[in-house]
Amino acid sequence: MITNGTVVIDAVEHRVLLIEIDPGEDSDPAYLLFDWEAIAQTERTMDLQLTYDDAVYISANPAKEWIKITFMDPFLFTSAEGLQIEKEKRTISRELPPQLGEGAKEVQEVIDSSVEGTKAVVAI
Repeated sequence: MITNGTVVIDAVEHRVLLIEIDPGEDSDPAYLLFDWEAIAQTERTMDLQLTYDDAVYISANPAKEWIKITFMDPFLFTSAEGLQIEKEKRTISRELPPQLGEGAKEVQEVIDSSVEGTKAVVAI
């Protein structure tokens, strides 16, 4: 299981995943902070859970944010065909939809007063 982007092999920690959010042109990166964890994984899939510090800012502007997932270790991940992933194809990007709909500011106030952070699940 991947923990904090790393796996331990023979008592040595290896960084295997890098998860980043690319801000839109009109976004402030200071409002796009998040934590993540792999909540489920099989030989073919992995579910990531993102916990945003302030979800109301995620893709709230016309230029949306993008999540970038980079597979750091070419030997621990393979393509769907079972082949080693080429270096140019080790990073995938997906546009992040707004995390809160209509009335997002009011909803965010309720969330802020009741829980610490907001969660989303990204399936890759």
